[in-house]
Amino acid sequence: MLVYIFIWTFYLRDERSLEVNLIQLLLVLLSSVLAYDVGRRMDQFDRTMDGLSSSAYPNRARDIQSSRDLISAELTRSRRYHHPLSILTIRLDKPKGKDGWKQMDVIADDMVQRFAIAKVSQILSELARTTDLVLNDKDGQFVLVCPETNLNSIAILAERIEAAVEETMNAKINWGGAAFPDEALTFDDLLQTAQKRLSNTS
Repeated sequence: MLVYIFIWTFYLRDERSLEVNLIQLLLVLLSSVLAYDVGRRMDQFDRTMDGLSSSAYPNRARDIQSSRDLISAELTRSRRYHHPLSILTIRLDKPKGKDGWKQMDVIADDMVQRFAIAKVSQILSELARTTDLVLNDKDGQFVLVCPETNLNSIAILAERIEAAVEETMNAKINWGGAAFPDEALTFDDLLQTAQKRLSNTS
């Protein structure tokens, strides 16, 4: 509204009548209110769908952004005691062809994606150790932070996860690993290294 008033005052004042500008201002305000309401309802829908998928497949995955303190604590512990630590990044491949997701082909694509990600999260929660951090981001990518674990052990874990996902969901995953401190010294560098290896493991 303020931007429109500014433009009208300095650029459009002599070109249009006051009534026309007031109508346009009301239309701009109405559009803004409607857009805000649509965005709010979409956000509520997203939260509802996430809640439904999480309740269908309970898991212990945490949001990666809100878990920075836990990640930092694990890196500090590994650095202090000179213990290995590795991370594993996992991304679910969307299936190709008409068969689609196993036992889920009647559900809409968006719902299928949400429930599939929740199912993968449940699989990770079951296969990861209690000391491992299971994290996810907004893009549907998972990150496992595994203390006291080297790259060889990470590869074995990834293969078990890959087999479980294929068996239960008829789907594939891409995964990549990185080890501290041999390959990187910060979590962001570890994550970047692991993400670069995603396409090399499928």
